[in-house]
Amino acid sequence: MPLGQWLRAIWLIIASSKGISARNLSEMLGVTYKVAWHLGHRIRAMMTDESVVLSGVVEMDEVYAGAPPRKPHGGGPSGGRSGRSPRRPLVLTMAERGGPVVFQRIVSHSINAIQNASHNRISADAVVSTDALPAYRKAVAGRSHITVKHSAGEFVRCDAGGAGIDAHTNTAEAVHAEIRRAVIGVWHWISQKHLDRYLDEISWRHNRRKVGHLRRIAAVLFAAGRPLPVRALVNNGVA
Repeated sequence: MPLGQWLRAIWLIIASSKGISARNLSEMLGVTYKVAWHLGHRIRAMMTDESVVLSGVVEMDEVYAGAPPRKPHGGGPSGGRSGRSPRRPLVLTMAERGGPVVFQRIVSHSINAIQNASHNRISADAVVSTDALPAYRKAVAGRSHITVKHSAGEFVRCDAGGAGIDAHTNTAEAVHAEIRRAVIGVWHWISQKHLDRYLDEISWRHNRRKVGHLRRIAAVLFAAGRPLPVRALVNNGVA
């Protein structure tokens, strides 16, 4: 593929506030859908922030990623369980106030799952702000921890940690809105197989929201990306 096509594809992906679908990418580049889909994932593979460690005040919250189960034809319930349903992948969001965000997929709301996902991504001196989910209390043991109780109609607890620090998860929830808007308005559905790359794209773009497009392009071009042949892409990373 000509270098100009690569540059146009990178520009379209990083300049779109909610991302771009493979269908639109194929139409704008004049390539087939399969080529555009493969190209998009190869670019997303270079949009990673694996070394980011959050500090200051860090909010933690969970979100079910991807579209909700479709209702059957003719209406009625979707068949999925209500509440903490396992039908959609669960993602832990860690958002530094005024700074970067990190996503980590977790298998459940358990203490071990949250602790393993957050231990190396949050600095030891950070103040962690969460909702009242009991698992958080032990998962972030050893760090300063403040909570807000949503079930009691409380959304901000002012000066909960002293020194003017408020307890809330509004920053993390705003990032969740970015995921939902991208799914509803652009991708419509995300498979669990490729979810991590889509999350990398959303967090990468969010973490560079104050950076100009030319610097974003440079960051992608100089990223230490690994080859991603189409066979590995469709076979769970097995070339």
